[in-house]
Amino acid sequence: TPFKCEFCEKRFNNSCNLSRHIWIHTEESKSFKCELCEKSFTDAQNLSRHIQIHEGLKSHKCEICGKGFNTKGQLNMHSRIHTGIKPFKCKLCDKSFKRSDELTSHTRTHTGAKPFKCELCHIRFTVKPSLIGHINAVHNGIKPFKCHLCEKSFTASTCLLRHIQLHTGLKTFQCEECGQRFAISRYLKRHMQKHHGGE
Repeated sequence: TPFKCEFCEKRFNNSCNLSRHIWIHTEESKSFKCELCEKSFTDAQNLSRHIQIHEGLKSHKCEICGKGFNTKGQLNMHSRIHTGIKPFKCKLCDKSFKRSDELTSHTRTHTGAKPFKCELCHIRFTVKPSLIGHINAVHNGIKPFKCHLCEKSFTASTCLLRHIQLHTGLKTFQCEECGQRFAISRYLKRHMQKHHGGE
């Protein structure tokens, strides 16, 4: 696509779409200002949606569990927990995801892309939470997730959950070839490579 925005690198198929897009980068585009904070918006609908956050209004309710959300989009994303619908499909394998950002992160496992760089030691990561966990643990010495069963602390909640599974003996990862179960996903991957010649 030859038409590229000089402000944010987005690309467009024609000059008309590019011109319409460029307007969002101008000061006039954000004439709808929130009186409760410094944020500005391009239209009244976005401002109204934003104000709901300040007011704590969550007018979009889940019919199944009753949880409230600020936007219809957030409700739709939440409802996939109940329906199991995974509309975002990987083009490189058969995996599907509930959210587009999950697909983006997954795709990096195929491409090897690591867009998140630590400015202190230049190590790169595939997802932002990994970078934040790295900075907290390695550079700041922060491990906020504490195990209630022992003295160990972790940089991320996922690491703590994996650790707790070792205490409880819960083995949630199952080999589809032979049925053997594992507490940690990398143990399953190692098993698959060693015994079944796959990933």
